[in-house]
Amino acid sequence: MQRSYLITRMVDFFVGLIMLVLGLRILFRLFDANPSAGFVNWIYDTSDVIIAPFRGIFPPATIEQGNVLDVSALFAVLIYAVLGYLLSSFLASVTTDSVDDKPTRKNRK
Repeated sequence: MQRSYLITRMVDFFVGLIMLVLGLRILFRLFDANPSAGFVNWIYDTSDVIIAPFRGIFPPATIEQGNVLDVSALFAVLIYAVLGYLLSSFLASVTTDSVDDKPTRKNRK
């Protein structure tokens, strides 16, 4: 397996994981999930770290009482997607696999 392909896939995996956590956060806040439920609480705690740089940029939009569209999380999804794409592209362009430059000798009879 090529090293550049593996590195690119790893970046894609972690960016995808971030997207999943942020997507679940957006859905849970939108549908007013119970924050005392274990999984919902874990998603909120985990995504708090991921969303911290973007908190406060945009105010959350309250649709109905309890139903909130987390605009900062949506913005974070966009930024992480762009950064992940740029990082994958950069790594793919600078990571080269070692190539054996020695000339091959063919056996002649």
